[in-house]
Amino acid sequence: MPKTVRNLTANSLLLYFVIAFIFTWIFWLPGVMAARGVIGDSFPVMGWLIIGAHGPLVASLVLTYREKGSKGLKSFFLRGLNPRIRFSWWVLIIAVPILLASIASAINMATSEFIPDTTLLENPLLIIPTFAIMFFIGGSLQEEYGWRGYALPRMISLSNPFVATTLLGLIWGVWHLPLFFATGQGQSYMNFGLFIVLAVAFSYLFTWVYFKTRFSIFSALLLHAAINTSLEVFPPIEKTAAGNQRAFGYLVILYSVLALGVVLIEKKLWFRRGDHNQSIS
Repeated sequence: MPKTVRNLTANSLLLYFVIAFIFTWIFWLPGVMAARGVIGDSFPVMGWLIIGAHGPLVASLVLTYREKGSKGLKSFFLRGLNPRIRFSWWVLIIAVPILLASIASAINMATSEFIPDTTLLENPLLIIPTFAIMFFIGGSLQEEYGWRGYALPRMISLSNPFVATTLLGLIWGVWHLPLFFATGQGQSYMNFGLFIVLAVAFSYLFTWVYFKTRFSIFSALLLHAAINTSLEVFPPIEKTAAGNQRAFGYLVILYSVLALGVVLIEKKLWFRRGDHNQSIS
């Protein structure tokens, strides 16, 4: 890649992260203060958090329009809504998170006699609307156009998939930081260090799926929604100050092992160098 193009790509990436973080944290910080009782809660805490989660989406759309105009923006947006990936990938993307979350929960129950919330298991018809919520307002749509749709291909063009994925996972994890101070929200009961490890492990899976589905942004949206839904079906944390959070630790281990396996099996994918410009649109 010519030096000028590399510089432009690096500048675009830096601007993307700045916009994504500023937009998100501007809304999340009042949400955190409301959750902690520092300010009034006339506007729902969840409202602040949902709006703020759109930071990666907003950044990706603004910069895509800036770089490629309205036609490029339309093409980019439609890529995320194109479900044309192999059926086997649909099954794998949806099944693996459910499987790992259920194993983590089962290990926790077997070793601690803890009984998790089984609301969705007892009412399986609610899983479908839960998945839809997770896809459209639960983080998937708001985040994956940015992290995997915009940032990942550009980061890969500057290094290789392994380095890009590792760095993106760390940044993605840190982006969630305000949520760990939002009393009552799931992250506030998690260990931040373990969450960062999980975010990096997730990132390897997202990159792998992204490549294997021929740079499908939709596959990233689908995987994100599947992961979040699995955590609702098999909650890995107990939302109390001294709650049982062991399943979350087991989940981190399971996803880390899976991510390591994907990296070791697909070495050529992770350590090859190249522009990969075909994935940028």
